Amino acid sequence: FVNANQSQDLRKFLALGTIWYVAGLNIVGIKANARFTFGIFILAVFVMLNLVVSGVVDFDRLGSWPRLQLAFSSAGSDLGADSWLTRYGNFVTHISFCILAYSGIESVIQTAGLVRNWQDIRKAYWFLALTVGVVTPIVSALALTAPFDVSLHETDLITHYASTLNGPAFGILVAFMAAFT
Repeated sequence: FVNANQSQDLRKFLALGTIWYVAGLNIVGIKANARFTFGIFILAVFVMLNLVVSGVVDFDRLGSWPRLQLAFSSAGSDLGADSWLTRYGNFVTHISFCILAYSGIESVIQTAGLVRNWQDIRKAYWFLALTVGVVTPIVSALALTAPFDVSLHETDLITHYASTLNGPAFGILVAFMAAFT
């Protein structure tokens, strides 16, 4: 959505505009904000699923298998180079991030009065687990194995990948979705 070729003032305006828009939603009320955010995440799920399905369908056409195999062998050799105790700090940190995300969604849906019982919270956890825990790593793996120079697209990797798969309009939709999520 915001690329390196745009002016610094425009980038600041877009970033601050997004922050003030979300702050305005908070002022209107957390219940309205939670419902709006849930709607945005539903849209995000549809867009991300479209991106995953398109990436899987075109995986062979793009020649991504060799790059994926190289990534797995490289990751395996990195894990084998150090002891598991050396990597323990990273493991604890990443588990902490997951716990923070889960407690955040629970507090928001409880505060907004959007839950009737623990069954609703369980559904929210499953939603978060599937979107953040499954779909996001799949999209990342698909984009990183695409046949273009990743270093040239550090700031727009996923949108460039989406444009490569389904054209510029889909890339804009992914960028729009990312800006609001």
